[in-house]
Amino acid sequence: MKQTIQPGQDVLDANGERIGTVSQVYQEENRETLIIEPVGGESRFGSGYLEVGAQLTSLAQPLYIPFSEILDASERGIRVNVHTGSVANRDWNLRPAFLDEPQWHATGAGGA
Repeated sequence: MKQTIQPGQDVLDANGERIGTVSQVYQEENRETLIIEPVGGESRFGSGYLEVGAQLTSLAQPLYIPFSEILDASERGIRVNVHTGSVANRDWNLRPAFLDEPQWHATGAGGA
């Protein structure tokens, strides 16, 4: 089964606890919409970032989570490879500067 990642989906930690909601999906131009497709028993994710409006009380700013941290996606949400208590220890609050380069585009609120 294929699952497309889209703005509005919940982002969950490795235990299934809610971190926040996807506000934008950043990908390079000329790339297909991110689709998770099982290949040989494992999910395959492209390169890009999820911008997530964090719901954690300690984080009042957006997070930029690389696709490489995604464990899986389902109707329930997108699960990432970190526990809620460790999110603040990541540099996910720093927006990658290259996302402003012309070959990158965003899908979602405020995106193209």
